[in-house]
Amino acid sequence: MLVNSDQPTNLSEEKTVDVTHSLLSVLAITSILTLAAGHTKGATVEAKSAEIRDVQSAVANAREGDTVTVPAGTASWTSTLSITKGITLQGATSISGNLSSPVVTDKTIILDDVPRQGHRQQQGGQPPGRRQQQGRQHQRAPQQSEPFFSGAASMRGETRLASRSNTGGVGNMGHMPAIITATLKPAQSFRLTGFTFKYGSSTTTADNGGVHLMGTCPSARIDHCHFDQLYANPFIMTRGQIYGVVDHCVFDERGRSLTFQVYHDGWGGRTHGDGSWADSTYFGSEKFLFIEDNTFRNANGYRSNGIDSYGGGRHEASFGAEPCLNLIICSLGKQSLMLKVLI
Repeated sequence: MLVNSDQPTNLSEEKTVDVTHSLLSVLAITSILTLAAGHTKGATVEAKSAEIRDVQSAVANAREGDTVTVPAGTASWTSTLSITKGITLQGATSISGNLSSPVVTDKTIILDDVPRQGHRQQQGGQPPGRRQQQGRQHQRAPQQSEPFFSGAASMRGETRLASRSNTGGVGNMGHMPAIITATLKPAQSFRLTGFTFKYGSSTTTADNGGVHLMGTCPSARIDHCHFDQLYANPFIMTRGQIYGVVDHCVFDERGRSLTFQVYHDGWGGRTHGDGSWADSTYFGSEKFLFIEDNTFRNANGYRSNGIDSYGGGRHEASFGAEPCLNLIICSLGKQSLMLKVLI
């Protein structure tokens, strides 16, 4: 199914539009991957272990275009890995098989134990005093059901505030840090591959994403990663003007968590997505975040919002119905732009 403003007038035209846009999408993704491969092949820097201090050290020693390899192992990360270099960060996790039944071999496993300071507690994880206070409030007012898009609504409120206070679409991480942040520039290429990101001891949802890509970059890729029920909203966030592809990943959903949050709020050096709104559509080009050939698993039946966008966000999602289990896709409100879905 192709969601587009131009509706064909007959079946023949519909097939032509489907084939044309599919081919253009393939060419656009190919250009992104070619651009990444076109950079000068750098050296390989090996992290001693999957521990955060060893990965930080390896990233610090890497140069533009290098590959930082992280060996198999399970590590609890208690701080954010911040990256400002155009590198490949490669773990040992592998994903094979088909989309409907992928074979995930978790080898480089990162447990999300990044502290949630100044956090918004979830029900059941609140201090006794707060629970008692809320209990008294519930006695005064009738109980209301949780909104269907409760996770998304929270995300919209918090990230809009960050967007208004920053230029170029680079958000303020505040007190809800991500596991990995990459702040990128136009001449750089970035790839994250072969990692398993799994929930740790904290059950408080971090609202700045599990992996957060920021800045302006025409060639970013996240592939062959397993996002395993993170307490993060969303699992992957992009801010600024990030083009690229997320492919061959497996997402095991968590309630109240988006899978993707796509912003193009820094498009053309402007703020709030104004540049994206004012620019051409660029259908068939590389100027999107492509979400391709991933598996979304929702075994617990969470009513959470899978893929969303704001601030002029532009993304294309392509998947079959079977590997997309109970996943909700939407772009709501005046902040969203150009959702194209191929099923």
